[in-house]
Amino acid sequence: MIQNIYSYGSLKTLSGLVAVLAFSCSVGIAQANESSAYITSDPSFEEDAAWMRRRMVELMKSNRGELPDGRTVFYADALKHYNLIFTRGFGYLYEFSGDLVSDSDAKGFLEYLLAGQREDGCIPDRVDSEGEAIYSPGGKNNQLADHALDNAAFLASAVCRYVSNSGDLAFFRQHEPALRRGMDFINRAPNGLVYNDPENPQCVYGFTDIVKKTGFLLFTSVLYYDACLRMEVACRESRAGDTTEYARRAQLIKDNLGVLWDRHSGAFYAASGLCKQYDVWGTAFALYHGLATPEQETRALDFLVNNYDRFVQKGQIRHILEPETWQATFAYRPAGVYQNGAYWATPLGWFVPVLARRDPALAQETLQACLRDYRERGIHEWVNGGVKRLPDYFVSAASVYSLLRSESIR
Repeated sequence: MIQNIYSYGSLKTLSGLVAVLAFSCSVGIAQANESSAYITSDPSFEEDAAWMRRRMVELMKSNRGELPDGRTVFYADALKHYNLIFTRGFGYLYEFSGDLVSDSDAKGFLEYLLAGQREDGCIPDRVDSEGEAIYSPGGKNNQLADHALDNAAFLASAVCRYVSNSGDLAFFRQHEPALRRGMDFINRAPNGLVYNDPENPQCVYGFTDIVKKTGFLLFTSVLYYDACLRMEVACRESRAGDTTEYARRAQLIKDNLGVLWDRHSGAFYAASGLCKQYDVWGTAFALYHGLATPEQETRALDFLVNNYDRFVQKGQIRHILEPETWQATFAYRPAGVYQNGAYWATPLGWFVPVLARRDPALAQETLQACLRDYRERGIHEWVNGGVKRLPDYFVSAASVYSLLRSESIR
């Protein structure tokens, strides 16, 4: 069986956020938090955590479906607004709550996505319930671009997690060439960073898919880095593919991500062209993946703590600092709506562990505030003030659930 890239022994649970922080610092890599759970002695918190675990199990039943051939599929939300879950949505579901997804269900859905790969290597943004592959965010008949730049990394990482969980090396050997073609399809600059050509912009990270970021891209580059690391390990264990090339690509990103760092603020920019704005989600994500120098990490943690009130509402996180909106978009959304200033739980799976390095109490407060909101108003895709959209949103639930698990996440 492929070993978890970020395995640090048999540690299963921790007694509190302070212990998480100490453990994370001792190994020096944010991914140590993948094998950590946020357990405290507060009875009310334990009650909230137990409720969240029950809700996640319920969603695994209510948000699932079945294809005519018997394979399991998943819906993104209770209203089935998005039809089947997107490639990135399944990537997050499997990362955050893989203990609730059987090997057979994971394998079937991964096969379903892989079957939608385009001849030029492009990985689908999603495959609908009729089996039609769709390559760009947007409506089926009104797509925002030719493709999105995050799907290859999400699918490659999900396949590697499946192989690690199941030990199905044959599956990886079979599909590594397709995954490599998907990774090769993604446009990258000579410095290794994912690059969005301003003359022909594509959609970027799916949870900002309406945002027209151009130039070097922060979030998508970090996703690509993580996928390369996982592919390197899977290739080595399965004796398939080019371990050296995946390692080279990951190292290039690690060496050059600093071009997106702003020394003045301590934050990372979302992109180097359009939307060169401080990226709250992306800054935490870069730290979570160990891609910041010691100076960058210190300053970035300062940025997150000092600006906390400008991007957190009821424990959920804005993409950029309030009251900013994105500089350029593919599709208009008013300020404070959807990806243009609303608050999401999606990033909590990496944001809370990163915040805990500097301020464990604030990290715990963030998680508890989100749990309270979930119990009072339900689990939604995004919220802002009294507005809430799409109930029983899978990724929002899974992200918070990941922080309460007592088993390591792979």
